[in-house]
Amino acid sequence: MPGEHFSENEISERMSASRTPVRQALFWLEHEGYVQVYSRSGWQVRPFDFTYFEALYDFRIVLEMEAGEAALCHAARRACRTSGAAYRLLV
Repeated sequence: MPGEHFSENEISERMSASRTPVRQALFWLEHEGYVQVYSRSGWQVRPFDFTYFEALYDFRIVLEMEAGEAALCHAARRACRTSGAAYRLLV
């Protein structure tokens, strides 16, 4: 949960995994901005920016709609205008 403190050992034990892959995953999560490392005192889950995740979700919807239209156009190039219009009506 956001704000929660934990150690590599706790995660290793919970996941039944060695510390090396856990440490690698945690540093990747730190690089992505999801956790923060505190030297010699463990890790902390950073708070979530729900506005950012909502924007990502909206962007995903736009991408999926465009991908669907592109797939329709690719499958039937002659009917692209008709298919695109029909797709927009469905969405």
